[in-house]
Amino acid sequence: MKKLDLVLAWALVVLGFVDCGSALASFRGLAVPRTWFFIGGIAIVECGFLNLLRTSGGRGNARLASTISNVLLFLAFAGLSIFAMLDGHVMQSTMLILVLLMVGSEMLFSIR
Repeated sequence: MKKLDLVLAWALVVLGFVDCGSALASFRGLAVPRTWFFIGGIAIVECGFLNLLRTSGGRGNARLASTISNVLLFLAFAGLSIFAMLDGHVMQSTMLILVLLMVGSEMLFSIR
């Protein structure tokens, strides 16, 4: 389970950087959607790094920060998934579902 935890943490970091890169490539100029998309990628990267810190033996504040980050990111992506399903676009957003599954797994790892 420890290896899966580590793999998921690194996957979040990589996926966050992909999200940031796609924000830069997808939008023209300094548009508000581009900015929010990029900030979302940064949040995913940060959550991944906090999980890496926790898996490397982080105790106390590192573990607490990882848990809080996972819970907040999970709730944010769960809310986005609900809105996407209500709007009929959930299958178009594979990354949203992928991040939700990874962050949900990391949340369970950090809570136990």
